[in-house]
Amino acid sequence: MYPPPSPNTPPPPPHTPHTLPPTPYTPHPTPHTPHPTPHTLNSNARPGAERVYLGLH
Repeated sequence: MYPPPSPNTPPPPPHTPHTLPPTPYTPHPTPHTPHPTPHTLNSNARPGAERVYLGLH
């Protein structure tokens, strides 16, 4: 007759999760730099061109 297992037995080792290879997430450096498009079309247009454009509507 084997003796009953003693309660002092160490627990089984914890289950180690599947560790992925070290691949740090490095996003591509793509800063949002909008093209400088200032609204200066009216200054380049002929005098009164804006009034004509608005008059067409």
